[in-house]
Amino acid sequence: MSATASSSRARFWALPAVLLGLIVGGTILIRIAGFPSFTNATFRNPFEPWLQAAFLAASAACGVGLAVRDPATQLTVTGQVTLLALAQLGTLAYMIAGGWAMSRLMLRRAPRGRTIVLGVLVLMLGLEAAGALLLFFLRHGLNGSLEDLGRSVGHAVSAFGQVGFTLESDGLAAPRYALATHLVLVPLMVVGSLGLSVVLDLAGGLFVRRTAPSAARLHPYTRAGVGVWCVLYVAGVLGLTLALNLSDIYESLGRNIEMAQPPPPEQAFTLGKLAGTLADASFLAVSSRSCGMSTRAVEALPSAALLMLMALMFLGGMPGSAAGGVGTLAISRVCLGRAASASLTRYALRSIVGLLALVLAVATGLAMSDPAAPGIRLLFEATSAVSGSGLSAGVTANLSAVGQLTLLLGMVLGRLWPLLMLQQAALDSNFTSR
Repeated sequence: MSATASSSRARFWALPAVLLGLIVGGTILIRIAGFPSFTNATFRNPFEPWLQAAFLAASAACGVGLAVRDPATQLTVTGQVTLLALAQLGTLAYMIAGGWAMSRLMLRRAPRGRTIVLGVLVLMLGLEAAGALLLFFLRHGLNGSLEDLGRSVGHAVSAFGQVGFTLESDGLAAPRYALATHLVLVPLMVVGSLGLSVVLDLAGGLFVRRTAPSAARLHPYTRAGVGVWCVLYVAGVLGLTLALNLSDIYESLGRNIEMAQPPPPEQAFTLGKLAGTLADASFLAVSSRSCGMSTRAVEALPSAALLMLMALMFLGGMPGSAAGGVGTLAISRVCLGRAASASLTRYALRSIVGLLALVLAVATGLAMSDPAAPGIRLLFEATSAVSGSGLSAGVTANLSAVGQLTLLLGMVLGRLWPLLMLQQAALDSNFTSR
């Protein structure tokens, strides 16, 4: 075996090894110091605390955000810090692996590893630090405490890394945080779902001097991927706004037709209510494809909204980013036409088939282990776990041990499969080394 082949094989298996190490180390640390003493009485058997610790560690390291224990109220400070550290290290690992593969496909040569690592570190740490400070001052001004600063850092890390954990006891639904949530967390989620290569290409296209128009052109992958991302975002906002307002629209129309009088003010379909729903829909249209945070209780959403969210979760963000899913580049492959390489085509097909099969397998496993749970909610949890979204319909914490183990495996395989296929596509491309 040549040195080049050995190096390629080592690079291919480096990401699974790193994620496995993070999960094992995180499991031990969370089990030992992550659960408050009073929670020990709530465990049903000696095996359960280890399973829940492993579930939380895998969810954080794989950038999912599903939880069997509320990180804000049912974990110690050590447990919360462990989750954020796992999220940060996991994001660094798969953004470096994905960034290297996407840069190789876009540049048509092997990029320098140190350049990719430095680029990911600067992008990730710079945006997270700026987002944390801005979130802290928008929420608390100059009167915030160190604990408030820590929560702001946690939310910034969670948003950029597409993890979805929140350290607020009331989540992100508190009205006093609405403006800061949309102004800070949404941009972090967007950039985190695009990836290093696309962000650098966009920055070059925006800031290169107009005297060199050929140098300022965006790569075909960037144009197609970002275009598809924007179209799916607009479609998601419109679809979710309609789904979230359907009951109000029908009730308002029904009362006007049957009773020939307006409905009571608290039940009326008003512009103010529409604006609030539109804001929630715009947030969910981004977070469902990347981070998994929510400004609404997902378990209370209507079935139409859950189906739309499942579609958005499966589509996900751009390859090589912190987001999961495969649909963005898969649809971009159609838009690229002849400009798409054979390696990209194979990646798209393998990723879609693999993730779709994994979603069905996980959903079937959940239906067998927890038959009393509603089927659409089990499918929702399975899609969220495999796609790395992290949105939950309120089922995960109540699953049996077999159900939680099934979701754990779905999270790990759902994170690794598209990234390994992307790396394989990059390695299969016969470009010049550098």
